[in-house]
Amino acid sequence: MAQYEDALKNRLESTRLAEIASRSILENTKQQAQTLLGAVPAQQISVIEYKRKQQNEDAKSLCYLLAIVAELINKSASEDLQAGSALKQKLAEAAAKDAEKKRANMRLSGVKQKRCKKPWAV
Repeated sequence: MAQYEDALKNRLESTRLAEIASRSILENTKQQAQTLLGAVPAQQISVIEYKRKQQNEDAKSLCYLLAIVAELINKSASEDLQAGSALKQKLAEAAAKDAEKKRANMRLSGVKQKRCKKPWAV
C-alpha cells in the first residue's frame, strides 16, 4: 500500500507543482492588472467609454450584453422546465388511460384480477 501511495505521489508531484506555479503567476498578473487599473483615473475611463460609443453608436456595453445573455439563459431554462413538466403530465395521463383500458379489457374477458397476498397474513 505504501508503494502505491509513493508511486502516486511521485507521478502527481510535478502536476501539483505546476498548479502552484500557475496559480502564483495568475495572482501576480491579477495584481498587475489591478495596479494598472488603479492608475487610470475614473474620468479617463469615462472618456474612453464615450469615444468607443461615438465610434459605434450601436455598440452595447459589456454589462448590457452580459445581462442579455443571462436573461436568455434564464428564459431557456424556464422553457425547458415547462416543456419537461408538460411532457411528464402527458405521460402520466397516457399511463392512466392505458391502465384503465387494461382493466376494462380484463373485465370484458372475464379474467379475475389477482389479489396480492398479504405477507403478514400467512
